[in-house]
Amino acid sequence: MLILTRRIGETIMIGDEIEVTISGIKGNLIRIRTATPALLTQTRKVGQAINIGDNISVEILSVKGMQVRLGITAPRDIAVHREEIYLKIKAEQAGTVASLAH
Repeated sequence: MLILTRRIGETIMIGDEIEVTISGIKGNLIRIRTATPALLTQTRKVGQAINIGDNISVEILSVKGMQVRLGITAPRDIAVHREEIYLKIKAEQAGTVASLAH
């Protein structure tokens, strides 16, 4: 299980197509938006999880103020990144492809 902390509006990328975004926190209720590519918003409490397909699970581990700790369980061949890291990796890959084309 990979554990990541996110705030409202921050996203986790699972593979290249699945986005999990914290869209709200109200007490112990966390609103999570998933794009898989269909868009779905669900509310969960600490200890509850969202299952994506048969082999990916996103569990709410804790809430501290406006931060949510998420536990992501996915097969080892599926990359899981914070969105800002994912975008950096994609930009570097695009730069590498562009430099190879010249």
